[in-house]
Amino acid sequence: MRRAIVLAVAVILSACPAEMWIPIETAPRPAVSMQHVQYLLDPPTRPFTVIGILTPPTGEYDTEAQAVKALREEAAEHGADAIFIESQTTSEGWRFSAGFGAASGGNFKETTIRAKAIVWRPQP
Repeated sequence: MRRAIVLAVAVILSACPAEMWIPIETAPRPAVSMQHVQYLLDPPTRPFTVIGILTPPTGEYDTEAQAVKALREEAAEHGADAIFIESQTTSEGWRFSAGFGAASGGNFKETTIRAKAIVWRPQP
């Protein structure tokens, strides 16, 4: 019985969503304000260093604007100067779920985003 409980807890904990922030640098940076973090439409041409990868949970945000705001907030906590989306994929389909006397289903559209948080390198 005890072994079954330990196994159930391990499964539940391993099913938790991953963190949004994947650090690249080992040394932490002081936080900055969200307004300091620029959202770039394309990778910058000026020299930069990637300090982290941002992977917001799929399906958590209703709009791209909400996702970008969350990305900027997370990047600000880690001292980033800017972020840019490295990849973005959208999946569509149909989903059904049921449980505890309720059922739901229908079409869905989810966007998976992967962004880079960067800091500017000093210019010579």
